[in-house]
Amino acid sequence: MARIPNTSTTWGEASSMWKMNDVYVARNGGEWPPTYLPPPNYADGYVARFSGYLNGDNDSQTHSVNNWNRWLGANEYNAITVRCTSHDWTLQRLFHGSGIDGYGGAFYARCTVWQGEEINHGTVVEDSGNQSYNLGWSYSPTRAIKLGVAPNYSDGTSVLTQNQWYTVGVSYYQTCVARCGTWYNGNGYGYSATSVQMTCSASNANGTTYITSDWEFKNAGTQYNGGQWTTSNTASSTQGPIGVLQVKVYQ
Repeated sequence: MARIPNTSTTWGEASSMWKMNDVYVARNGGEWPPTYLPPPNYADGYVARFSGYLNGDNDSQTHSVNNWNRWLGANEYNAITVRCTSHDWTLQRLFHGSGIDGYGGAFYARCTVWQGEEINHGTVVEDSGNQSYNLGWSYSPTRAIKLGVAPNYSDGTSVLTQNQWYTVGVSYYQTCVARCGTWYNGNGYGYSATSVQMTCSASNANGTTYITSDWEFKNAGTQYNGGQWTTSNTASSTQGPIGVLQVKVYQ
């Protein structure tokens, strides 16, 4: 029976209680059993509310589905209300229609996530602050860009609660030079969905975790409009430039 734990024995087979020096000797001799790392307790994926994009593991940012050219004025916004009915989750980024038909250039956006069903009201769980982009363009239809929902153009990290509604919005704090492409139900590139199911995954050296999650979308409430969130641009349950949410879903 081994005096110290090592790679040829199982835990509990050492002949006596392990001392700190035993651990030191085993590690330095390359005999200490490797630390067990379980598979991830989450999965990363994409939730699409328009069939022109993909649900699951595949990043469909380059899909060209936005063929409606929209001005983005100061204090206008686009928003949608969403919940995951099956799991806790994190919103990392959102897809937003890129510049279209020659109207690229400056783009002034602020992404915010509120707990609840209303724009500009309730507990703020993510806020990117005002961030400027140089938005490229393509002829209609156009692809999407990804907007981070945290400061410094970063992924969101807040854990959002299963079966709780959250309102996801992007406001334009100055009139944008760029004009964005927007999808809508029946535009020839797909159709909208108010509920979707998606399966995504995450892997490490010890395995892959697959999670199937259920999602619902609806129009964002507007009774608290004001400030940077004064005028709705186009977003509703059937249209808008916010086509996909990039998410982390937890077991």
